[in-house]
Amino acid sequence: MSENKKPAAPKPGSAATLTRLRKTIDTVDAKIHDLILKRAETVSAISAAKGMGAGTATLATAMRPGREAQILRRLASRHTGNLPLDVIFRVWREIISAKLALQARFSLAVYSGDDAPDYWDLARAHFGSSAPMTAFAKANQVVQECAASPAVVGIVPAPGAEAPAAQAWWTQLGRGEGIKPLVIARLPFLEGAGPSAFVLASAAPEESGDDISLIVVEVGPDVSRGRLINLMKPHGLEGAVIDGLNEDKQKSHNLFLVQVPGFVAPGDARLSQFAKAARDTVSHVAVIGAYARQLAPKDRT
Repeated sequence: MSENKKPAAPKPGSAATLTRLRKTIDTVDAKIHDLILKRAETVSAISAAKGMGAGTATLATAMRPGREAQILRRLASRHTGNLPLDVIFRVWREIISAKLALQARFSLAVYSGDDAPDYWDLARAHFGSSAPMTAFAKANQVVQECAASPAVVGIVPAPGAEAPAAQAWWTQLGRGEGIKPLVIARLPFLEGAGPSAFVLASAAPEESGDDISLIVVEVGPDVSRGRLINLMKPHGLEGAVIDGLNEDKQKSHNLFLVQVPGFVAPGDARLSQFAKAARDTVSHVAVIGAYARQLAPKDRT
């Protein structure tokens, strides 16, 4: 008998077996549906406990970016089987966004310049299939829309290679005081090979337990990226410059966007300590938001 004989192909199941399996799927579907409805009821109960009825909350009070990141991380940590984690996340993002829309009306302003449909897709994947969206040719226009209405959420390119100086939207967030759009999330939550985007909203960023903060620093023309990082490090702000811009032709100052591991709130004492110690070289420091650290590809399994 030949040792190279191929194993016999599996025989198709009987009609009775297929019927039984399909009934099992129907039962599972009903349970999933019941649990989704139960989840929605529980979220509504939480809103009521906070004194927020359906459609009465503001986007700032209804959005919980840190809590959402914790939910997705928990799902990733228990995920098994051959169903891609991306699919699980897409289902949960639809559920989360649908309940958000019931609590507070919102719309999306999405950067789509230079034939960049990927940002539109990122926005749709994160905020669901029913969220109203408007495209804008410039990232600065997205920031302006968010600043004009607290019910608008913006999607802009992550700074760096994807967003040249002409798209340095973050300089608008680093100016002035008071209510303004801030970075509250980064997309996609599961890192991939495609582009990355930041989510802007007139809402306070929220700690998720593993975060990255964004700080805009204005310095003199003789301060390099390396020197700035060395000035910030002794004050517990050890990070990296991810973008920079010289705003005027006389080169009187430079603007740098620094990302710092951990959650840094606008009133964090480390900021004032740093600004005071480096007052001869630093003219302005502003936190422009924070976001939950994305899951790396290794975290998919």
